[in-house]
Amino acid sequence: MDRILIAYTTEEGQTAKICGRIADRLAGHGFNPVIHNIRVDRSVPDGLTGAIVAGSVHLGAHCAPLRTFVKDNRDKLSDLPSALISVSLQSGSPDADERDEMRSVAEDFLAETGFKPLFLHTAASALHDARIGPLRRVLLHWVLRRRGVGLDPSGDTEFTDWTALDRFIDEYAHALRGEGELGAPRATA
Repeated sequence: MDRILIAYTTEEGQTAKICGRIADRLAGHGFNPVIHNIRVDRSVPDGLTGAIVAGSVHLGAHCAPLRTFVKDNRDKLSDLPSALISVSLQSGSPDADERDEMRSVAEDFLAETGFKPLFLHTAASALHDARIGPLRRVLLHWVLRRRGVGLDPSGDTEFTDWTALDRFIDEYAHALRGEGELGAPRATA
C-alpha cells in the first residue's frame, strides 16, 4: 500500500485534528498514512509515495520547529508529490485580503525554507478557549466579536471548512493516482 507522510506541528490541537481527518480521507483512497508530530518524530521515512506538511500560523509565521524540519528535509520532501497545509484563524476570514495575507505567509514560508510542494492549501483553524491563556483569549474574542464573528458558548469554535479540506485531499489523492493533474499550479482554499 502506498505510504503518505503527514508531518505536522500543532499549538492548540486543531492542526492535529486536521491531520487526523487527512489520514482518514487518504486511507479511504487506499493510501497508508504515516503521521508524524515533528516535535516527537522528525524523520522522513523511505519508500513514500507522497508527503503532506501541515502547521499553524501564529503572529504571522509558522513555528520554528516546522521551519527546521522542512529545511532539514526539503530535498526529500520536494522530490515527492507533496503539499503544504497552512492553518490559521485568518484563513477562515470573510475578508479576501486577510485570506490573501495568509496565503502570502505560506508562500513566504516556502521561499524561506526552499520547500517546493506541488500543492498548497490554507485551512481555517479553531478557537479552543481552554487551550489558550486568558490574555490571548480576551484579545482573540475581542477581535472576532468586533468583526461580527459569533463564538460558540462552549468555548470551542470551529472555523475549519471540512468540505474544502476533503475536496483538497481528494484532489491530491486523485493526482497521486494519476487521475488528476499532478504538478498543476498550487491549489488554493
